[in-house]
Amino acid sequence: MKLSSLYEELSTNKVQAILKRNPDFFKNRVRFVLGASSGAFDFEIDISPEDIGDYVGGDYNIRTYTTKDNRKVDVGLFETILDGDSFDLYENYYYEGDWESVLDYYLSPENEETIKGFINQLIKREGKEMEDHEGESLQDLIEQYDTEDHIKNVLRDSLSSAQADDYVNYLRDQLRECLMEYGNIQSFDHGGVTLKVEFSTMMDMLGFDVDDVDVIDKMDEDCGYDPKCYFEEMFYKNSYDSPKFSPDDRYQGDASNEVVNDMINDRLGEVEYDYKLEG
Repeated sequence: MKLSSLYEELSTNKVQAILKRNPDFFKNRVRFVLGASSGAFDFEIDISPEDIGDYVGGDYNIRTYTTKDNRKVDVGLFETILDGDSFDLYENYYYEGDWESVLDYYLSPENEETIKGFINQLIKREGKEMEDHEGESLQDLIEQYDTEDHIKNVLRDSLSSAQADDYVNYLRDQLRECLMEYGNIQSFDHGGVTLKVEFSTMMDMLGFDVDDVDVIDKMDEDCGYDPKCYFEEMFYKNSYDSPKFSPDDRYQGDASNEVVNDMINDRLGEVEYDYKLEG
């Protein structure tokens, strides 16, 4: 038996006004549907990083560490994603031509001029002048004078870091989409997730009608009309199909010119320091 047709004439504003005066008004079989449809039974849940795998399928252990009291702690994929640590999520690898590709496709004129200034100082250390290398490309000059690979490493590491950051952001977006199937995300950070779950959304996930009398009576019997309690009851009974985290395995992270150059600019001081150049 369904009750929705009994109160169709009441507006949402009217229901909210009643709820404000008496929060328990809708906690009976006949009035319950009105409260549910108006948002009176929406609720928030706080999920710790290590527990997200209970709500979203696809979590797995990334690493394990041992505490000072010799206790082993597992760190899962979702916890690592929330933490934003790309080290455990993105495999950095270098390839032939990686730093050269930064010169060809990413390097800004400003950073190029700074690197040329470094090369000019390295050339002068050998008693030569930049004019002696007229017609040679910046790549040629780096190969000749960046003998300790400080410039090459800044270029390749900046590209790799930009790709890693983008990849982690992609994973975060994919995880957010899974969690949004439960409701609106109020917070999403290293401390965990807070969700505002709409009662109607929860009932859809459980495969129930919001105005099914049998369901309402069961909620009253088990949880006293507390939707959060009922959700947890159904959740631990595995009464629904949780969303699945399934990012595209082909995606390896993208890097914008702006981000790459910001990282290069931040690290060029390392080259200056390592080669003991003048600022």
